Formats: sequence, structure tokens, C-alpha cells
Amino acid sequence: MKYRIVLCVFILLIFFPGNTGLTYTIDTNRESNDLIIHDALMSLLEAPIAKAVGEFYSQSLTEQPEVYPYDIDIIQLKRVNGFRSFLFEITVEVMPVLGPHIQVGKDRLTLELPSSPTTPIKVVKYNHLETYELPPNWKNVLKR
Repeated sequence: MKYRIVLCVFILLIFFPGNTGLTYTIDTNRESNDLIIHDALMSLLEAPIAKAVGEFYSQSLTEQPEVYPYDIDIIQLKRVNGFRSFLFEITVEVMPVLGPHIQVGKDRLTLELPSSPTTPIKVVKYNHLETYELPPNWKNVLKR
């Protein structure tokens, strides 16, 4: 676990050097170093995001939706304590899905990426932005 956090911080430093707040767009239609680094970072963040999404949707669904790493968009990445500090906040948007990619909603999460490899990544803010209506054959997963 601690190696994943160290790798995550290392990737952030390479991908976003010296920025205090960043909005970044990546071309997902072709392979590039930026896309590889983005995908590696999303793979590292997938578990805490999936846990938070599962907890949120457990209130309304009997099945846990999935969040795929390629469906995670970085909204903002910033250094919390300024230049050359190693505490980061990353804000992402996700569109959780059920079954054959049926979108159930849209959510924005802010995660804190700690400077210590022994401190876990934590979700510091969860905003549910939209709820999508399920098709008739999926309504049985709604909690009544």
C-alpha cells in the first residue's frame, strides 16, 4: 500500500510539476506520455474512488456501480501548501455505471493525496451532481 502512495505522488510530481492549481486536458484518442501517466494515476486512485462511490450509491441501489479508470476526469489538481509541498488535492468527476455501462449518475470527488507513504488517500469531499433514470429492466436494483 505504501508503495502505491509513493508511486502516486511520484507520478503527480512528474505530470504536474510546480503547479498550485491545474486544469489539464489530455487527448484520449492517441497514445502519449501524458495519457500513460494519467491512466497510471487513475489506476492508483481507483480503489478509494470506488469505495466512496459504493458507499454513496448503497443508499439508493442494491448493486454497487463500477467506475472505470478511463471514465475518471481530472477537474483540478493542486498543491495544498504551495510550491514544492507534497500534500495534493485532486478533484475528479466520475460517471458510475451498472451492468453493460448503464450510467447511474455523475459525481465529483476531491481526494487528498498525502505526503506520507503510510497515510492512506482519503476522500475529503463528495458531491453528487446528477442522477440518471435507469431503464425499466434495471429498476429492480433501486431500493424502495
